[in-house]
Amino acid sequence: MVPDGYALLTAFARRARDQGARYVNAEVCGFTVDGSRVTEVLAADGTRIACTHVVNAAGPWARRVAAMVGVDLPVFARGERSTSFPVPPR
Repeated sequence: MVPDGYALLTAFARRARDQGARYVNAEVCGFTVDGSRVTEVLAADGTRIACTHVVNAAGPWARRVAAMVGVDLPVFARGERSTSFPVPPR
């Protein structure tokens, strides 16, 4: 069982890197598109990252990122939830 979303993201990123993916933590401000393919990711700091595939791992911001390439992604942010259980003293 994965305890939280961040742990799941970390596990996916590690597995992807093990298989040759490059994980980039950057604010995306746009994409270069050729036909129906994303060919470049444009980062807010001015970096341009050439690519053949893009994974939108923006969590609650995924809808906004998808809209940058004309995709209406039905993802909506909801409040974070946590659960606690009383533990009897030892």
